[in-house]
Amino acid sequence: MPQPPGLLQKFWNLLEDTERWIKSGRPVVSEEVRAARRAKCDPCPDRDKEKDSCNWCGCPLHPTPLGDKLERATSFCPKLKDGKPAPEWEATFIPSEELLLSVQPKPEEMRIVVGIGPDLKAAHKEPRDLQPADAVVLGVAVLNGKLVPEAKTLKELLGGARTGVYRVMRDFALLPGLAIADVKFGLMHIRDGRPTHLTPEG
Repeated sequence: MPQPPGLLQKFWNLLEDTERWIKSGRPVVSEEVRAARRAKCDPCPDRDKEKDSCNWCGCPLHPTPLGDKLERATSFCPKLKDGKPAPEWEATFIPSEELLLSVQPKPEEMRIVVGIGPDLKAAHKEPRDLQPADAVVLGVAVLNGKLVPEAKTLKELLGGARTGVYRVMRDFALLPGLAIADVKFGLMHIRDGRPTHLTPEG
């Protein structure tokens, strides 16, 4: 059984699911399809029976003021097996890549810091170019006169999540005397287990 996501991650997962649904025109499934989805979720060992929510994404499996995940045609089961998607039920409406790109903010040349070289300059990558073994920098500090990045591989950061939003570093400036300034963070968006784009924090 997967470890349920934290409160903030649950919020982002639900927000991503809601955003995809709204920008696709709010398509819904028939009562029969919703009932079939419910029938798959009810006996699932990854369902939190007390909260009636999914332990993979944290989304409620019943209607709420924020909507009904099982009713949305763009929603899908986020279950993984051996690190690969193994959904119990699929989305019945898949937005085209053109539609998804048209509703996403422009990347504005925003890239993610994936390392700091011997010259103490940051190495960057575009979100879509990241590989599971790439180290994503989450923060940076100076300890005992050395620049020390806090980093996780993309695989470690996602922990098997298929959707979500993660705060990552996209740039910083190094001043004389190892002073760090102008630190910039961004929100890395994940869809179907892959980074799609980066938006400015705030």
